[in-house]
Amino acid sequence: MKIKLVKEIEGFDVPVGTEFNMKASADGGFVTFESEYGYGMMSPSQFEKYFEKIIPESLISEWTGWINAAFYKYTTNYKKIVVMKNGIKASAKCREGDTFSLHKGIDLCLARVSVKEGERLEEMLNAEAKALLNQMRLTEENLYDTSRILSARKIIEYDLLQRM
Repeated sequence: MKIKLVKEIEGFDVPVGTEFNMKASADGGFVTFESEYGYGMMSPSQFEKYFEKIIPESLISEWTGWINAAFYKYTTNYKKIVVMKNGIKASAKCREGDTFSLHKGIDLCLARVSVKEGERLEEMLNAEAKALLNQMRLTEENLYDTSRILSARKIIEYDLLQRM
């Protein structure tokens, strides 16, 4: 398995981004690896601080088909999941030390999509409310203008009657 150095190790003169071949990893034992710089060995907890596994392109999934009644699809590289539902994308990724779980990642993404859907709906409702308020304001102004016209007409009629 290929691994990559992601954090500088004090006293280890190898640039960040260098790729290694992981040789062995035993539960609770040491992780051994090699590269053009030589061999190395460290505890699993230290290994997780400084290295990440390189996932081959062949393992990165394409978008799935639409999932049953939920109407969403997802893609993953087994570190990060991206879900698309109703044209809205959301993603979730593992934190350092987390174990990848497809179902937890999808659930988290779907929750984030729901929040975005709510925000989109709120924006639409706000826009409609503003349009209605503007319409009401125009109607109110028209009523005021109509009232002024009628009042002016009554004054003119009264004035004409007085002159007769």
